[in-house]
Amino acid sequence: MKTLNKEIELLKAARESSGREFEQVEMTQKELEKQLRQKDWELEDVKAMSHARLDAIKLSPFAFTDPLSRDVTFR
Repeated sequence: MKTLNKEIELLKAARESSGREFEQVEMTQKELEKQLRQKDWELEDVKAMSHARLDAIKLSPFAFTDPLSRDVTFR
C-alpha cells in the first residue's frame, strides 16, 4: 500500500510539472507569434514605403521614362 501511495504521489508531481511546462511552452508560443506578427507588419510597412518612394521618383519632374523601357532615367 505504501508503494502504491508513493507511486500516486510521483504521478501527481509529474503531472503538475508537465502542466507547468505546457503553460510555459504555450506562453512562449504566444510571444513568438506576437513577434512574428510584428515583423510581418514591419515588412509590410517597408514594402509600402518602397513602393511610395518608387512612385514619387517616377512622378518626379527630374526623371523621365524611356518609352521602350520600364526603367526610370534621370536627366
